[in-house]
Amino acid sequence: MAMGDFSGARKDLIQQDAQRTLIIFERKYPDFKEKQREIIKEINTNKKIVKNTVLGWITKDGREVIMEHTIIPITDENGNIVYFESIGRDITERKRAEEELQRSKERFKALIESSNEGIVSAGSDGRIAFASAAAERMFGYGPGELDGQAIETLVPERSRDEHVGHRTDYASHPEPRPMGKGLTLAGRRKDGTEFPVEISLSPLEGPDGGQIMALISDITERERMEAELRQSTQRNVALIDAIPDMMFTIDRRGVYVDFVPANGNEPYAPPDQFLGRTVFEVLPASLAQDVMQGVELALDSGRPERLEYELELDDGRHQYEGRIVKSKDDEALAIVRDVTAQKRLEREEELRRVRDELEGRVEKEMLGKNPYGLTFREFTVLHLAANGAADKEIADQLGISTFTVSKHVANILGKMAASSRTEACVRALRAMVYVRLGADGRRGLAEDARWLVAGQLKTGGWGYGSGAAMTRLNPKWADGSNSYFALLALHEAERVGVNVQSRTWRLAKAHWENCQNLNGSWGYRD
Repeated sequence: MAMGDFSGARKDLIQQDAQRTLIIFERKYPDFKEKQREIIKEINTNKKIVKNTVLGWITKDGREVIMEHTIIPITDENGNIVYFESIGRDITERKRAEEELQRSKERFKALIESSNEGIVSAGSDGRIAFASAAAERMFGYGPGELDGQAIETLVPERSRDEHVGHRTDYASHPEPRPMGKGLTLAGRRKDGTEFPVEISLSPLEGPDGGQIMALISDITERERMEAELRQSTQRNVALIDAIPDMMFTIDRRGVYVDFVPANGNEPYAPPDQFLGRTVFEVLPASLAQDVMQGVELALDSGRPERLEYELELDDGRHQYEGRIVKSKDDEALAIVRDVTAQKRLEREEELRRVRDELEGRVEKEMLGKNPYGLTFREFTVLHLAANGAADKEIADQLGISTFTVSKHVANILGKMAASSRTEACVRALRAMVYVRLGADGRRGLAEDARWLVAGQLKTGGWGYGSGAAMTRLNPKWADGSNSYFALLALHEAERVGVNVQSRTWRLAKAHWENCQNLNGSWGYRD
């Protein structure tokens, strides 16, 4: 467009057209209005050509265009401006591109400033050309303080010389990559303190030539959390190693999913022989059924289930205690402990307690009277034998061998002139009864006999209890030893003149006949 489009028009018309154009462009380009006034004023004052003037216009078809003008004033013979001529170039697209570039720069700047990571760019000379607000805060600098400083300002002093070499090497082969891969990097703040960083480098082409852009992350918090996680993991591993429990993960189908061994405890089978297989393929059938029942109950109820069982291993029979807990919707964790040694210690402790109690009773009885001249150990063996214990049971309780028990039994038979263990036991019980006999012994014996008669069960035997309280127990549950010793005591009481009702003897006879085995012997029965 040129001002020649308006040739032949009156001056006031040209001014009106220009005014309308000015009003339209003012809405979109508010700086044009003042600029055009200055141009007109300059031409009117200097009456000289004005070059590179940018003005906005509206074409006949209503398009907005931006023109770069060279305006030439045409004067009359008196030097008065008659009209203007203009040579114009349409720069609309260039102007729009410049505006878009400016908007892009503003968006990029907003993006950089909103980033939590610090962004720093430096030229080939190693001087900082740009530092984002996040980078300034990270390193403790105020706005603009880093501009123009050497990039090594942000590097610990001990590493600065080495960093110059790394920077030079990167400039010769620039490519996006992490900085110091596999190394621990540190940044240096304005106050001299250091902190761990993670840096990514990228080459950047700018108006001043090639630059290097660094994206910097302060990883202090991450390293702290990683250190805490490592410590927590180490504690958990140490705790698991210290727990003497094996841990089996079993799903709802009964498949072994995972296994954590216990220090010093071996599973029923090596892990490669049970992982991925079901409990029915690995364990004895009855135990597998119990395990599956525990898994199903734990998964359905969410409550822990307890399980005790035994397994035969190469080194003997082992006892186990287990707890089954829900770990996932369809998986349970079976925590199993080998309690064989613990149970053995418990049995040994119980045997020691029983032994101490037994020896205390024996010692008390020996202080009363020892008509056969038995030793303390022989008296203890006789006491156990009289209670129906076999040689092995006596050996276990006293902590001696069965051979030693046999020797003690032989000595007892010799001293008591008895032909068998049974006769020796009867004589011992008789001696115990007579020990009680003194001036008031017969009366005490009669009271004991009445106590025994009152405690006889309806089936004719004797169980556990005190006097008549015995009769309230399960009438079918008579203890063999109690029934045996009750008869012996009543027999000895009757021998010294205590009257025992015939009904007591009839019931006792019925009891023993009912308890007799097919081969004529007696023993313990359910």
